[in-house]
Amino acid sequence: MSDAASESKVAAGGGQGCQLTSRRGAFLGALGVLCLLSWQLVSLHSPDDQQRLEKRINDRIENVESKTQLLAEQLEKISAHLQLEQSSPSAQEEEVVLPETAVANTADASTPALSGAGAQSHLHTLVLQKEAKINAAFKNGVAEECKTALSRKGFKDDPFGPELWVRVLKEHHRSGGGDCRNSKDRNCRGFVSQGLQDVFLYTVLWRHLSRPGVYVDLAAHDFRYISNTYFADHCLKFDGVCIEPNSDYHSELITKRRCAVVKTCIAEQKKDVTFVLQGPFGGIESERKVLKKTATGGKRTTMTCQTLSDVFKAHGMTHVDFMSLDVEGAELACLEGIDWNLVSIDTILVEGNDNSFQKVAELLTSQGYVNATQLHRDVFFVHRSMTGLLQKVEVWNREVCPRINEALRPGRIRYYSCP
Repeated sequence: MSDAASESKVAAGGGQGCQLTSRRGAFLGALGVLCLLSWQLVSLHSPDDQQRLEKRINDRIENVESKTQLLAEQLEKISAHLQLEQSSPSAQEEEVVLPETAVANTADASTPALSGAGAQSHLHTLVLQKEAKINAAFKNGVAEECKTALSRKGFKDDPFGPELWVRVLKEHHRSGGGDCRNSKDRNCRGFVSQGLQDVFLYTVLWRHLSRPGVYVDLAAHDFRYISNTYFADHCLKFDGVCIEPNSDYHSELITKRRCAVVKTCIAEQKKDVTFVLQGPFGGIESERKVLKKTATGGKRTTMTCQTLSDVFKAHGMTHVDFMSLDVEGAELACLEGIDWNLVSIDTILVEGNDNSFQKVAELLTSQGYVNATQLHRDVFFVHRSMTGLLQKVEVWNREVCPRINEALRPGRIRYYSCP
């Protein structure tokens, strides 16, 4: 909050205090007059005098009661206003705009690192500031949407849950766009990824975590539509950072997602770029994979990109459980902006149908990642230190994916090719 805004609030509070003091003084003065009149009433002997004085007293009593009621109403309004100011963060506080001086303002190497999932982390604090409003906006809708998956009935005694997969896949297939996406009439149980990436991640990773996870979504785009992190955010209450440079998506990311919203582009270093605003196909002009003949579409604007290390430092993050990376050809530049000595990222989902993917794979391999499986058009990289997860994915590739395809044959629904 700015100094001017603070001074304004202090001035407003002072004005309210003066009003209360004035009303209280009038109230006490009226009581004093009543005491004096009562004493005069006792001292009088003439019935006429007493009647006249009684009328004056009754008039005064009515006046005092009216002022008392008015004072009570004013106190209630002021109290409610002050409580609202204290409990409701402003729109400026709800969003997170990464400052250009983020790196300079962060703690130096001697400062103890904050855990990305810890209760004391800056990211967790930002998420908690938004949570009450997000819950109020969705009321019981989110709980109902997530109910089936979180009840674990779809898994029974099977750790990979083909029953859940079959139910979700059938809804995915019947929806108009070929997937659950944003169709309210489809019982997709909170899973909205374009290629069922969220169902896979929930099956092999997210539901096995012993604590709320931490994710990074780059670029986040729409708060729900084909989002890889919507389920983790709403159903699992993970802490997250949603990075999205396109202002068209900011409002709903701020009001309908728990994540901290970073409104900037990401590159290998801090620099000014020409960014093309073209819905989910937008991106840094020099990095876009869109064909040249279609590159004329969209609105162009100049913005200053930050690095992923800038984002991690600004939010006190030293560990990330999952990162979704789909930036229309700029994946390599984003990864080159990470200081791998300062953060550990367990899993990374990268779009794999781009000419630069081979270089992306080489970079991640050099940092200890394993190409574990392919989901739709994305490749799932797992750090080699995650041995338990790698074993689960191996079983999935060898046994579970074919079982799900077999279970879906009666409906002639085909899942993506198993590895």
